Amino acid sequence: MDNSMNVMINDVATENDAQLSDSDIEMITSNESNSTTSVAINDTADTADVNADAINVINNVNADADHIIKNATDDVNYIMKDVINNVKNEKL
Repeated sequence: MDNSMNVMINDVATENDAQLSDSDIEMITSNESNSTTSVAINDTADTADVNADAINVINNVNADADHIIKNATDDVNYIMKDVINNVKNEKL
């Protein structure tokens, strides 16, 4: 247990004419620690959710880009076949 936390809790108790045992102080600091840990866990979970969402967006953008590139390549190939056929036909 952090000594400064112990002193702070004892000071608050003294101001309110309360007597706290070591076990009371330990319980208070433990609850504070648990609360802080819960906040940290929730923050970590939120960050993981954001990261997962970002990965999904990136994957969707990549899939869209792949689809666009494939369509553009197919279009170029189709046009080139027409050009080649036209050149062949003109030579005949």
